[in-house]
Amino acid sequence: MATTIITSAMTDEQVNGGVEILLVQLKRNQRELSFEAQQFVFGHSDLESLWSELLNQSARAISNMLVCQVKADSTRSAQAALDATRRKQYTNKDIVASMPRSEFEKNTVFFFNIGRSIGDMELDHEFAVRNLIPADAFSLAAVNEADPTFADQYPNGTHWRDTSGNWCFARFNRWGIERDVDVFCNEDGWEDFWWFAGLRKQSSSLA
Repeated sequence: MATTIITSAMTDEQVNGGVEILLVQLKRNQRELSFEAQQFVFGHSDLESLWSELLNQSARAISNMLVCQVKADSTRSAQAALDATRRKQYTNKDIVASMPRSEFEKNTVFFFNIGRSIGDMELDHEFAVRNLIPADAFSLAAVNEADPTFADQYPNGTHWRDTSGNWCFARFNRWGIERDVDVFCNEDGWEDFWWFAGLRKQSSSLA
């Protein structure tokens, strides 16, 4: 499993790509907005600072993310995927059976830490800001199977809704000498030390 860290620095290629995206959007707005609306928007005295702050917010959101390349065994059951991690299990068997699976065996999993306690609804927004969806528990288990020490430094988890709309989670952590995995329904939210696992929106589909 390859692990890299994304920093907030932007390359010249990324800057040029951002400019091209902005130009496309501006031309689209030129066709869709009235002349009066365009004059109002581009006459805004703080337009430059607003665009700069939006870019900075996006850069901060993706800074210092961890990236792992993994392959999940599509022939395994949900329970077998957890067993393969060789961790102490604290689980609800029905919730384990409900774990969603990505349609792709090979996935790039992104991990980010927010640095504060957060609820599941707000956490979904944090995924969206990063253009991610919550990683499926099979891919997350594959990360922790490939590197049993990963959760020692980066306690990690993901969440999903069951058929009743309840938030469920899979979490990998280490308490003392015990490495464990928890799979339950979530009522208390997430503490500030958790790292959240996500997949790219455009290349992911969960079943």
